[in-house]
Amino acid sequence: MNEDHVRRRVVSGLAWESSTKLALQVLGWVSTIYVARILGPAEYGIVAVSGIFTLLIQILADYGLTSGLVTRTEVSDFEIRATAWFNVYLACALYALLFAAAPWIALAYELPILSDVLRVAGLAVFLTAARAVPMALVLRQLDYRFRALAELAGQGTQAIGILVLATLGFGVWSLVWAYLAGQMITTAFFLSRARYGAPVFAFAPVRDLLVFGARVTASRTVTFGVGVADMVAVSWIVGPRAAGLYLMAQNLANMPLDKVGSLVNRVSFPAVARLQDDPVRVRSYFLTAHFWLFALCAPVAVGGALVAPELVELLFTEAWSEAGTVLALLCFAAAFRLSGMMMPPVLEALQHARFLVKYSLLSAALQVPAFVIGAYAAGVYGVAFAWAAVSPVLWAILLRHTLRLLGLRTREFTGSIASVLIALVALAAGALLADRALAGEP
Repeated sequence: MNEDHVRRRVVSGLAWESSTKLALQVLGWVSTIYVARILGPAEYGIVAVSGIFTLLIQILADYGLTSGLVTRTEVSDFEIRATAWFNVYLACALYALLFAAAPWIALAYELPILSDVLRVAGLAVFLTAARAVPMALVLRQLDYRFRALAELAGQGTQAIGILVLATLGFGVWSLVWAYLAGQMITTAFFLSRARYGAPVFAFAPVRDLLVFGARVTASRTVTFGVGVADMVAVSWIVGPRAAGLYLMAQNLANMPLDKVGSLVNRVSFPAVARLQDDPVRVRSYFLTAHFWLFALCAPVAVGGALVAPELVELLFTEAWSEAGTVLALLCFAAAFRLSGMMMPPVLEALQHARFLVKYSLLSAALQVPAFVIGAYAAGVYGVAFAWAAVSPVLWAILLRHTLRLLGLRTREFTGSIASVLIALVALAAGALLADRALAGEP
């Protein structure tokens, strides 16, 4: 695939992804703010705990085979069929395991309702497995428009469903049923591109795909484990209500990462995979994409850290007031995570999964103890402080390896975002001066 074609696809993809993300952002946060005023931290805490386990089995069910199909130069029909059916079989096994473990998990958390929530929400693993290969085929074609529309339909359904069900008094189930409805709509879109064929039971011809998938899955699983270690520490050590507070602060702090950063990542992975034989263009793409990601999102993270308590007070009821300090700390960490978030997809597209496994293990070694110590020492605030302390260290390690792999100097990287850094300093100074000038004002 030539450079001009990739560039056109990337620009088109960013346009479609950004426009749909903007629509979903508005709808999603209207829904979240409204529903948070109805349900409160305790109900959100139950969903936060269930998400730890349901999202884990979805990651395992994908097995990294979607990435394997995207990075391959050529893919046969048999490889597509074998990968698709492997995902389905794996999803069945994983759901059976979750179904059996659900009562024990609920007992451990002393939340009886959690067992039913896990068994219902866990059904999403079948939807994830069913759309994995069709999504890979869409990404191979760089058809970002189709994916954007599919996810717009699914996430829009989820946001509207939460509003309706919460208003009707479904409580915590409004979050669960609306989530499943959104997943069903998204999967239905992708299944229109499916090429499953007859079931396959022989996987020897795709052994190299399975090996690659195992490495990617290992990296993603450890990354996921580290990513939810904070929620595990909060929910297990502090309690479900604290988990609900933390989840809301986390959602606000991660908004730039989830809505804009993930957009750039989803475009970057297939684009870099197609350009991996041209290091010069890969370097150029990385610096340009990182600049725009950082320029668009870093001000939101820095600004959020500066006005977090006031923001929480403005949006939510008094039940959520404790989330203000947590939000400030998580926003500070988000600025570093934002800069580093597109680096793993670039390394994965260049087939450097082995380093990602090592990096994931290092992240676990640093973050997990920090979260546990923080939770015991200062509750939900200690976990947020652990994020703020560890994130800059991990960012520096990941950046160093990425620049070395791409053949870039640190001076080139910092020079590419110098204007953004100057603007952030000006933003922080202006906000602090305004805060001092308006001290005592309502």
